[in-house]
Parts: sequence; C-alpha cells; structure tokens
Amino acid sequence: MHIYPDRPLTKALTALQLRWTIGAFKFAPVHLPYVNAVHGIGRLDVALRVVAPEVFSALRTSAVGDPAESLIDYECLSNLWVMGGYEFVRSLSQRLGRGTAQGEAARDVKVRFERVRIPLAKFEAAARFRATDKESPDRISRTDVGAGWIVNPSTVIYRVDLADALVAVFDLFAETNDTRVIRASS
Repeated sequence: MHIYPDRPLTKALTALQLRWTIGAFKFAPVHLPYVNAVHGIGRLDVALRVVAPEVFSALRTSAVGDPAESLIDYECLSNLWVMGGYEFVRSLSQRLGRGTAQGEAARDVKVRFERVRIPLAKFEAAARFRATDKESPDRISRTDVGAGWIVNPSTVIYRVDLADALVAVFDLFAETNDTRVIRASS
C-alpha cells in the first residue's frame, strides 16, 4: 500500500518532511525501531497535510469520486496518526524523564497528545482532564489545517498542531552523534 502523494511537495512540506527524517535518525543509536516509526508518522503527517484541502474541497463540491469515503479514510488515518505519535512521545518522555529541556518538552507534548489520544482509544477523557474534557471529542475540520477535535467547549486540538509540537521536540536534540541526553535516562 502506498498512500504518499504522487505529486511534488511544496517547499514548506519538503522542509517539514526533511525535519521528520532528520528527527527520526537522531534516535537511531538509542532505539533503532524509533527510526522507522518516526519516519513513518512523519510521512503520514505530510501526506495528510497534502490531501486535507482536497478531501474537504470535495466534500463541499462533491466533484470527484466518493467524498464520504475519502473523509472516512482521512479521519481514520488522522486518528491512527495521533495514536502512533502518542506512543512514540510517551516512550520518549518516559526514557528522558524530567530535568532536561528535552525531557520537559517531550512531557508537555505527551500531555497535549493525551487529550485526543485517550478519548480516541478508551472513549473516556484523559485522567488529568476529566473535569473539563469530553469523553468523546467532537470532530472538526478546516481546509487549511485538516482534522481536529473539540475536547471541551473552549479547546480545539488540531492534528497539525500536535505534529508541529512533536517535530519541535526533535529540534532540541543534537545531530545523531550526540545522544548523551537520551542515553543518560536509559
């Protein structure tokens, strides 16, 4: 199965894909399976960003194909992306612990993911947000950013914001040859 767009990416999306790839390889000396997992969720992130405007445009115009099927695929892949991204950042946060900039950043991103991932997987609000968040967030979509979830009346979390936050964590790490911060917590 190949879902990656078959057309050239914009310069911004090409740069984002490169950040995901570099980020993935930064973790190779720590845990080799991270490379493929992170690289894969990065490729899926970019693919979802490419198709979002097309999916939501087709829903408005019913121009080509079956827009309902495209929406189902898009939402399912967005949900799976959140679950995969959460598992990676949860493992990274646990490995890093607290007390470093990288560890704190990973923990903060993990908490952001929790608000969407826990309800998607368990049909209940994340424990730390039970007082405010819905058990089952409402979906929301915008052509410019794609899928999002309304976790409570005043908070919407978009998938692209989670992706951007996760990529920003990678930027806190030196290149592949400097893994002392990660190894220190192993």
